[in-house]
Amino acid sequence: MPDFRPIVPSDAGLLSHYFNDSRSRCCDLTVGGTMMWRSYFGSECCVHGDSLIIRVDFYGDKAYVVPMGGDRMRALRAVAEDDPNPLFCVVSREDLGLLAGCFGSIGVTAHRESFDYLYLASDMRDLPGKRFSGQRNHINKFLSVCGDWSFRVIDPSDIADAERFIDAFHQNMSGLGAEEEQRSRCLVRHMAEYGCVGGMLTVGGAVCGVTVCEKIGDTCYIHVEKADRTVPGVYPMLFREASRAFADCKYINREEDDGNEGLRTSKLSYHPVRLIRKYLVRPL
Repeated sequence: MPDFRPIVPSDAGLLSHYFNDSRSRCCDLTVGGTMMWRSYFGSECCVHGDSLIIRVDFYGDKAYVVPMGGDRMRALRAVAEDDPNPLFCVVSREDLGLLAGCFGSIGVTAHRESFDYLYLASDMRDLPGKRFSGQRNHINKFLSVCGDWSFRVIDPSDIADAERFIDAFHQNMSGLGAEEEQRSRCLVRHMAEYGCVGGMLTVGGAVCGVTVCEKIGDTCYIHVEKADRTVPGVYPMLFREASRAFADCKYINREEDDGNEGLRTSKLSYHPVRLIRKYLVRPL
């Protein structure tokens, strides 16, 4: 039987070992993403044989991530022994066959709000052609009104400023917004431990944007992206500069939209090359 325990910060190396072998490019299979939200989702893990199994509280339901590494079918059978009617979350299209092979008939539901947005990094660095004219116009607006700007990689001396900016960004928020503030601050504070890097956009010496990214394989994941909306063009500028500083790879994963229509419209406007589909699966 799998012996689950809570995921703790010292598990970063363990998670990295398994996530580095993943080919899904899913933001949920990253150290930063897992550590950022581990308390919120009550994330637990165990190593069964040579496989990593993660279990979470998925909005009120106990759910499993499809096992990674080792004999995955053996690990799935262990999950079934532990839970006769298991729910699997953030299942990639590639893993649907594995679950069907283990359980036979399965019920599959696409979870649209958790689809990841995957972009070509070269497009995000250069924003070429007519289709990115809107983003370039926003950046030109930023440049026209913010002459004294800079973007730099966050070092330990910048952590306190980055945390204060995130606090101010989420001021007066409640619910998920307040929750995200805590998670973002924690990730900024522990970036180095989790293999992440951060960037800070300033205007006149004042912070107007903070981002935190993580690179796994050929993909750069943007875990945190906060900017002062009173500064024209600040989000396109922050994203472009982060892409240039950190995305020396093929793809950028800008993660989910959580069902927010404004966020969905914005992320689609950057013309993703792929939406990484994720499914909820339960044996029938």
